[in-house]
Amino acid sequence: MTAPNGRPAPRVAPTDPQELRAEIQRTRAELGQTIEALAARRAVLASNVGGITGIIKDNVTGLLFPPRDASARDLAGSEA
Repeated sequence: MTAPNGRPAPRVAPTDPQELRAEIQRTRAELGQTIEALAARRAVLASNVGGITGIIKDNVTGLLFPPRDASARDLAGSEA
């Protein structure tokens, strides 16, 4: 896979099995927190990745921001 600049895209997934397990555990914990917040009818601030867009509707049940974009995250957080 190549990035828009024509260079190879950086790897974003862990390659070590232990790192992968740890990433899966973190993701499950974060997803659980997201579901709990939605159940409590609280707005959720989340990165627009993976299956989260099937759970959070942008500007309806929460605010989504692009992955790895700290300024967009901060802006979304200030709007929440």
